[in-house]
Amino acid sequence: MMRKLNMRPLQCVLEQDKRRAVVKNGKDSLDICRLVNGMWQTKGEWGAIDHDNAVDAMLRYADAGLTTFDMADIYGPAEDLYGIFINRVRRERPPEYWDKIRGLTKWVPPPVKITSSFVRESINVSRKRMDVSSLDMLQFHWVGHRVGNFQNVFAGFVSFVLMSDEMRWDYSNPGYLDALKHLTDLKEEGLFLPVPSKIKTLALTNFDTERLQIVLENGIPIVSNQVQHSIVDMRPQQKMVELCQLSGVKLITYGTVMGGLLSEKFLDTNLDIPFAGPPLNTPSLQKYRTMVDAWGGWSLFQTLLQTLKKISSKHGVSIPTVAVKYILDQPAVAGSMVGVRLGLSEHIQDTNSIFSLILDEEDVNSIQEIYKRGKDLLKIAVCCLPVFCYHFCRRISFLPSPCSQKATTVEFIGTHLTLVANIFSGSFVGLNQLLTINNVEPFCQDELVLYRQCAERRDKELRQRLKDSEGKLGLSMPLEQAKERASEPESEVTGSQHWRGT
Repeated sequence: MMRKLNMRPLQCVLEQDKRRAVVKNGKDSLDICRLVNGMWQTKGEWGAIDHDNAVDAMLRYADAGLTTFDMADIYGPAEDLYGIFINRVRRERPPEYWDKIRGLTKWVPPPVKITSSFVRESINVSRKRMDVSSLDMLQFHWVGHRVGNFQNVFAGFVSFVLMSDEMRWDYSNPGYLDALKHLTDLKEEGLFLPVPSKIKTLALTNFDTERLQIVLENGIPIVSNQVQHSIVDMRPQQKMVELCQLSGVKLITYGTVMGGLLSEKFLDTNLDIPFAGPPLNTPSLQKYRTMVDAWGGWSLFQTLLQTLKKISSKHGVSIPTVAVKYILDQPAVAGSMVGVRLGLSEHIQDTNSIFSLILDEEDVNSIQEIYKRGKDLLKIAVCCLPVFCYHFCRRISFLPSPCSQKATTVEFIGTHLTLVANIFSGSFVGLNQLLTINNVEPFCQDELVLYRQCAERRDKELRQRLKDSEGKLGLSMPLEQAKERASEPESEVTGSQHWRGT
């Protein structure tokens, strides 16, 4: 039961048509396209981005009416690309066109003391990169940590390794309230000084229900909270939606097509058999595959895809179109993110078809029937260990980037699968040893325990898959060649154990 909020009235409402939503909070107002172009993929791990081609693609999306772009200060060149884009809009498009463009960015402060001057300087960096006098929306993302002395270089390294979207942030550090109060002061400067406000609207990213309520009770004028939300992950529609309906705060969702898993590409595939299906060669695919495992497994996920395919065929649209529309129709949802691989691939027509799609009662009931067969993710710990370990290994240059990896032979894949399995189970041993040796205060203990448990389970699964795969491969080889191959994974295990210090 949601306790009564002790805060000033927010008067935050949503006015919307099919294509745009207006989020208001007092005098703060911003209209956005309900389908938001997500620019996380400009970081480069989905493929190298050519800046000129990327900006050309942004113009095509905007020309098609998809005029809202989401980015962050930590999304590689995303803010810079927006700055180039908005300059071209000013030069090449009429003023009424420019009026519909929206740039939503995030500020992810490093683990330092948050002061007013630090906030101002950080926001000025984003304004300069995006080439705007005022940020349309600043979405605050808190990554506070329990490490005490961040002057220690090693502590900074470890905190950097653990900074990933899959971590559960540390709210025991109340610095997030200080930061939000400074951001509020910065936003309201325009009310008292003859200069435009540096921030038009203030929002949150990945805040849970409890902390969202605390923020509201402290009088912070939040208009939205960006959260992970898909047919598989319906957690926001439980506790959070109740608070949103009470306070007027709206949701902007990401992960709605699960990095591409909710698509025809993965229909009628079996990823439980190694190398049998499309590769999970992006951070988002790896992340959301773990969500599928936690929710109900690949078999149930296939049932969901088959149901979505039936609905999409009925309406003449694609599976992602149905998946996004279902979430866009949920209570308190103002907009949904659709990731864009600027200059690499486009889905403008599919995205625009979401606006005209109307899901009938039969469609909704069939989706809900499959969803309810899965586990309630709010009641279990969702571990995104594979993507965590992938980024850990990439950051110490231990594994090559999948984008540049050319080898596809069974020999290469088989031996490295064993190595990765050992990294999953061993990386936490190394982390704990390093923490002890360098006298770093322990932190993220709950997360490390969960990751260790998932590592053990994932290690067992990967080893069994490798064994089965090697067995099938051995049956197709001459006896002597099979014997020689059988010794290779064993030597790889020895090498990885040496790396782990075991």
